[in-house]
Amino acid sequence: MSRLFVLVKRECIDVSRNYVILSMMMVPLFIAFMYELKGVKDETVFLVPLLITYAFIGMVIQPIMIAEEKEKGSFTIYRVSPFHQGHLIVAKGIVSILLALFVTILIAVMGGFSIENMLLFIYTAIATTLFSICAGTLVGFYSKNAMDTSVKGIPCAFFLLLPMFANFYEENGMLTTINNMLPGQAIFNGLFVSLGGEMTGVWSDSLLVTGWTVAACVFCLVIYKKRQSL
Repeated sequence: MSRLFVLVKRECIDVSRNYVILSMMMVPLFIAFMYELKGVKDETVFLVPLLITYAFIGMVIQPIMIAEEKEKGSFTIYRVSPFHQGHLIVAKGIVSILLALFVTILIAVMGGFSIENMLLFIYTAIATTLFSICAGTLVGFYSKNAMDTSVKGIPCAFFLLLPMFANFYEENGMLTTINNMLPGQAIFNGLFVSLGGEMTGVWSDSLLVTGWTVAACVFCLVIYKKRQSL
């Protein structure tokens, strides 16, 4: 546990000095600030910066941190050190969770909105963050460098952001069906209801998000074990 704490502390320091990561964190905060500046009173509008937060932190920032360690050869060094490769990945995941929590709180403060269903909000936010981090970790595994993570990570993040563009394809039955099978729409629905929106079947959506999260965690663990044995 002490080793993990040391790694988490080191990762926090590294993130605070990484201007690429800090600039990406500013994107959802800037959007929330513009909504507040415009005097938007509809709390569900803040779903946009929230979705961007979870998508960017998990599927863009997380793989960048992993790819940077690959470039520095840290995973190779950790094979002969008291630290384990898994400790490094878990530490980066913890930092990503802390970043998501920090940005979520800032968005809530800037928006001044109240959460109507706190249990549903926490459940959806945690499941979404874990899913996004696991997916981002996989992107990091298969990326050659930090630049390559953007090529692979941003398209993956787009799948979480699909509900934001629903008006453009809602008349297309096939695209709507595909969107309903992906976690993005279920995440959107969960956050929407937790902020006071009215919608039925939200708990079935939560189960869908849970299923995707568990699948992502298992798949991430399998790939990690496979790559570790190479």
